[in-house]
Amino acid sequence: MGLHMRYIPDAGALVTSVSGIISLNEWFEHNQRVAAALRANPVRFRAMDLRGLVQTELHSDDIWELARSNRRVMDSFPVNAMLVLAVNDLQYGLCRMWEAFADLDSGLLHIFRTCMDACKWLKDVHNLHGCLFHPYSD
Repeated sequence: MGLHMRYIPDAGALVTSVSGIISLNEWFEHNQRVAAALRANPVRFRAMDLRGLVQTELHSDDIWELARSNRRVMDSFPVNAMLVLAVNDLQYGLCRMWEAFADLDSGLLHIFRTCMDACKWLKDVHNLHGCLFHPYSD
């Protein structure tokens, strides 16, 4: 359970996989780990795989705080694109709320409902073959 991060050097990507129920403090700690990883290894893409997120105890105020924390990391370590794999309505709704609170530049965040769509977008738009997400069932 938790937030697991992996660096994919060939793709220039930092990918976080989420599993279980994640507290606000766990998200903040993860943001610190992301910032440290990006200092050591600048990337073109950041990706988050939410398929393992089954429930949340976060409220809208928590999402706002998290978005602000993420925004500081993004301002310090810019990327070409952020991808999120959100396969159910809970995950998708959280992403849209976070996106609104983070006040991102247009075109930076891309939320996908299937792994296949995310991989196709990476190939078509960025000529990146392969996928950033583990290929278990959507």
